[in-house]
Amino acid sequence: TARIQVNAGAEGRTLTIPVLGSPATGVSWVRVTPDSAFIAVNDSINFTASARDSAGIALPNQSYTWTSSDTTIANVRIYSVNGVTANIRGLRAGTVVIRATSGGKTGAATLRVQ
Repeated sequence: TARIQVNAGAEGRTLTIPVLGSPATGVSWVRVTPDSAFIAVNDSINFTASARDSAGIALPNQSYTWTSSDTTIANVRIYSVNGVTANIRGLRAGTVVIRATSGGKTGAATLRVQ
């Protein structure tokens, strides 16, 4: 329970608020955007990762590891500090899953190279 007291001159009020739980901590899931994309062979696209807590609030200052399910179709280059953004280059036609991992949680997106 939290109590908030407000005073204005001689008047005062106290408000009691039940506290339902402690704040969320740690990475609960990772979002990768865009969640799917198409590019031509030899083109590239940037994907961005965002770690979220159990309440869905973005967690800043997280580091990410990026992978491609098939590096012969598309490879990953880290494009920013902490790996928040990765540049993916299409090498040959096919479909891959691009994954970003932070805090033991992984988010994924699909990339089709044409």
